Amino acid sequence: QRNNRLVAAGAMDTGAGRISLKVPGVIENWQDIEALPIKVSDGKVVTFGEVVKVRQGFADPQGFARINGQPAISLEIRKRSGANILDIVARSRAAIEKARTQWPDSVEVNYLQDMGRDVDELLGDLQNNVLTAMLLVMLTVVAILGGRASWLVGLSIPGAFLATILVLQALGYTLNIVVLFALILVVGMLVDGAIVVVEQADRYLAEDMPRSEAYLRASQRMAWPIIASVATTLAVFVPLLFWPGMVGEFLFYLPATVLIALSASLFMALLFIPVLGMVAGASHPSRPQQVSRIRAAERGDFAQLDRFSATYVRLLRALIAHPWQSLMFAIALMVIVYMAYFNFGRGVDFFPQVEPRFLQVQVQARGDLSVYESDRLVQKVEQVVSSHPAVKTVYGRTIGNQAERLMADYREDVVGVIQLELHDWRDRQAAEQVQKELRERTAGIAGVRLQFLSQQGGPDFGKPVQLQLSGSSRDSLQKATEQVLQTMEAVGGFVDVEDDRPLPGIEVRLMVDHREAARYGADVSLLGNAVQMLTQGLRLGGYRPDGSDEEVDIRVRFPFESRNLGELVNLRIPTQNGLVPVSNFVDFVPSPRTGVVRRVNGERSYTVMADVAAGELVDDKLGQLRKALDNVDLPEDVDLLFRGQAEDQQETSDFLAIAFVLAIGLMLVMLVTQFNSFYQALLVLSAIVFSTAGILLGLLIRQEAFSMVMSGIGVIALAGIV
Repeated sequence: QRNNRLVAAGAMDTGAGRISLKVPGVIENWQDIEALPIKVSDGKVVTFGEVVKVRQGFADPQGFARINGQPAISLEIRKRSGANILDIVARSRAAIEKARTQWPDSVEVNYLQDMGRDVDELLGDLQNNVLTAMLLVMLTVVAILGGRASWLVGLSIPGAFLATILVLQALGYTLNIVVLFALILVVGMLVDGAIVVVEQADRYLAEDMPRSEAYLRASQRMAWPIIASVATTLAVFVPLLFWPGMVGEFLFYLPATVLIALSASLFMALLFIPVLGMVAGASHPSRPQQVSRIRAAERGDFAQLDRFSATYVRLLRALIAHPWQSLMFAIALMVIVYMAYFNFGRGVDFFPQVEPRFLQVQVQARGDLSVYESDRLVQKVEQVVSSHPAVKTVYGRTIGNQAERLMADYREDVVGVIQLELHDWRDRQAAEQVQKELRERTAGIAGVRLQFLSQQGGPDFGKPVQLQLSGSSRDSLQKATEQVLQTMEAVGGFVDVEDDRPLPGIEVRLMVDHREAARYGADVSLLGNAVQMLTQGLRLGGYRPDGSDEEVDIRVRFPFESRNLGELVNLRIPTQNGLVPVSNFVDFVPSPRTGVVRRVNGERSYTVMADVAAGELVDDKLGQLRKALDNVDLPEDVDLLFRGQAEDQQETSDFLAIAFVLAIGLMLVMLVTQFNSFYQALLVLSAIVFSTAGILLGLLIRQEAFSMVMSGIGVIALAGIV
């Protein structure tokens, strides 16, 4: 430390000039270390090179990485929140390709788990769906309205979309999958107001009214019905803006986009479409026969109606003639659908499952393993999983650093993580089946325990089943955790079960007898420095070689073959009295190692986590587990809470119930204002009750679970539409 320095010694002013003086002593290479003196005795100088071997080496490895079994250096790139992932990926690839020109030809570069490609494909699919929906709506409008009326109505879609995108851009929102999903959801609603205005204008034109007056009166006549219709739809989405939790953050863009798009459609229907109709609309009705049919239907003159219209009018007249029988039949049909779903339906799910493209395998192993032992275990798992035909690439990492585990929120016994990229879902089995087969193939690997995680389609909640046990007594928590694990095994259907209890382990403590240490002129600091020679080495300083951008440590340590417990027992430390064996004043005591202790609200806490087997619903298994735990006598000082998906699902269920009631209340106020009649308002709202049976019927036919999030949004959206 006293020689590895650059001393600026000032300057000497000679009167004839000024000369700067420096004393350069900075170590520039490892040969400089050999020449440094460490001891002088009787005029003889002893240098480092005479007592130690100085060489450039590598720091002790903290982990290893492999791509498809080949040694690799992995660079994981993550984007900041709100950044454009497509732009980040493109710029990252460009930077890597630019630097690649300076690398040897033998270095191979692979791009793995490119989320930019996934996002690009997903956005492309959603954009295609948006365009397809627009095309279908346009074809429907052309087929029914015909003539110029259809293109007037059709303009409301791109007009509303353009206004929506401009507003989203101004608000700083990105174009993501939720925004595109919202556009698909509203594309059919955007034309409602325009159709009403154009239809009314068409009827005025049939009465020989001038074009400009027809569109003006149509927009005035239909203003309040259209406003009420859009407002009732908006009313159901306004509460969704205040959706709490992670799901609310994920889906916030949906109600925001719907509100902007429907508001834009209102301006299109009442302002832009009538103006365009006055300027370029038809001067005569586009479907005069339709007007005559409407009047014929009102008179009951079935001879002037086509077969479909006549059948519809006759059926409508018959039902109206027997209102109570019709109502009872509708109620009975609705009850049958509800009963059929509750008896034969798939149940309730929190978030819809999507086919993942990535799987993660966490390799867990117990014991004080070296990084090399851990790496051999991870390699065994890699070799097994890479042979599956559905696996495209295998990226494995061995983790030998506890700090890395804590940062990544891995368990203490996770020694490696393997990322699997699967082939396209069209060319392989379902991911659930792949995961099941991988579990079977890896079941025979001794010494490890594997946890399988799949890519989440929505917000990442971790494992769906999470039980938190809290208490002040460690023994009670241990007992309660064992009881919960036994109950889960008895219930069955749970896979990848784990808990975060501190892991058992052994550490060696060097207990110093301070009285004896003082007798020999030793202390804890001197002992600690000597022991470091056996572990990571004692840092003497650092230097910056030409081939490195960062400072390199200079460490003194024993040779590898001398770094063991036997050498520790025989270790001698230099004191004023010469070399003294540490065994003279140190006792070596094996003790239990302290693991990671977690607390929640100041109380010690353990968490039990699990996934459910393929084909099982989380909600069903949680219900069975709750009933089973009710019969278990847990310690009184232990509190048990269901976290994870159960907590989020309950929060979502409570919020959606409140949002639905609030939406119904807002709609009732708007409809009463429009009709000035509670009876008519309630009559309209009754359609919501009957139409929800259609949702359950569709889920029953498709044998799909009722998604608490997405199906819940569908029910609320339906309430505003009907």
